[in-house]
Amino acid sequence: MRVPLSSVYIVSPATDSRISTIKYETAFASLAPLALGTWLQERLPDVEVIARDGNILGQDAILAEIARRRPSVVAVSTLGMNYQNCLEIARSSKEIGAIVVFGNDHAAQLSHAILTARPFVDYVICSEYGELPFEFLLRHLSTGTPSLEEIPFLTYRDESGEVHGYVYPGRQQASNGFLAPYTEARKGAELDSFPITNRKLYPDAIWQSCLDAFRQQTDMAFVRGEVTGVATMNRARGCSRAKRPCTFCNIFSLDPRVSSPEMFWAEILRAHQDVAATVLYEVCDSFTSFPSFIRKLLAARPRDLRFEPQLIVYGQALEIVRHSSLPSMLKDLGVFKVNLGLESGSDTTLRHMKGPDDSVEVNRQALEALHSAGLRTYASFVLGSEAETAETLVETKDWILSIMDDDLVDDIEIQPVLPYIGNREGELLQERGLFQIDPDNPDWPPDTDALSRVFIDNASGVSYAMVCEVVDQTTLHARKLGKTGCSAVMQSPPDLHTAGRS
Repeated sequence: MRVPLSSVYIVSPATDSRISTIKYETAFASLAPLALGTWLQERLPDVEVIARDGNILGQDAILAEIARRRPSVVAVSTLGMNYQNCLEIARSSKEIGAIVVFGNDHAAQLSHAILTARPFVDYVICSEYGELPFEFLLRHLSTGTPSLEEIPFLTYRDESGEVHGYVYPGRQQASNGFLAPYTEARKGAELDSFPITNRKLYPDAIWQSCLDAFRQQTDMAFVRGEVTGVATMNRARGCSRAKRPCTFCNIFSLDPRVSSPEMFWAEILRAHQDVAATVLYEVCDSFTSFPSFIRKLLAARPRDLRFEPQLIVYGQALEIVRHSSLPSMLKDLGVFKVNLGLESGSDTTLRHMKGPDDSVEVNRQALEALHSAGLRTYASFVLGSEAETAETLVETKDWILSIMDDDLVDDIEIQPVLPYIGNREGELLQERGLFQIDPDNPDWPPDTDALSRVFIDNASGVSYAMVCEVVDQTTLHARKLGKTGCSAVMQSPPDLHTAGRS
């Protein structure tokens, strides 16, 4: 079947409003539709590309625009937290005759279940780097080549309706090796294979809305100079713990890869030119995993920037302590805030979740080093692991209160451990036959509140109620001090499970 490709509509749908209170969700526009759209503009210039962020525009506006513009293909960034809206977009898109393609982590992990349960979803792209498989799929749709069987990381139906293609093998076996022929010439700068993001693919209204939200959600006293625009970027990917991830991590791929320093700065310059961005969120899984890269970035910093970029990054305490120059390097780079996964205030649980070299003392040293360098810290904690006991829970509570009282953190997030597809806790529940999936809707995100409760009550040394009490106590103290982080909780609304089956 040949499909005339007049336009491709790429959307990151809004998070279910009953799920999320994630900070900065409306302050930083989703990068995925822009990155994919930029790739297509360069590789398939005859196809019109439309990119949208549902968290900013809203679900109703997305549905109305798809109905009005009638694109040939609708590509949907599919996560557990927005799956309800993904299905609604898919069903509406199919009604106007569009080809529907899902991608991103939830879709990749459950691609066969999704295609089996949802006839209005045609294909699933299952790669961390979806640009190339999606391009191949579009070429197949318009010309017949390459064949579906030749497209890497694709799950699809044959003519009889049987589902074939990629099957998620679990996080430890996930790989993006198919990229090698395309990145070989860029060894050490593999991400240069991906072009500088065209942020003008989003309408001006999205960028203005993000800027307004950032100003409302941020203590502007921490930000140097005038903020004229905000944007995300991703010129480093992965984590130093790729071979031994934290137990609770279910990120699809943590293989370390970076761009060249020149491409990193070109991305920042283009963001400033396109949308006046002065604050940029580098969404690398762990930016502090790349100290040598950061040194190269500092050495390559353009002399004629004409503005002072300010960055938010993710980091890890152990890396900051191991590389004592990191705080000053981050400061010199323009970083003003670090999102730090501290996870616990007890050595027992911390080492269980992260590794033998992590400790409460390391966490404290990292906080003090960042504070001394004048960097702000957003700290997150995970409670209720296998190693958690009543004693470790009290240790963690007291430690969190102490770092707040000592003004070593500016924002906190505290939540029960979430066993999920692809992490160790999820695997443990599956081994025990306790991973709760609706057998009638196996593609639906599991009810994470229920999974946390089942895991903690059955595999931990504490009860779910005890964990929730500590979460409430520490969050209340954070609110009193103005250090209020946010958490996300997934729901599993029964009335939506069968949305659009027919």
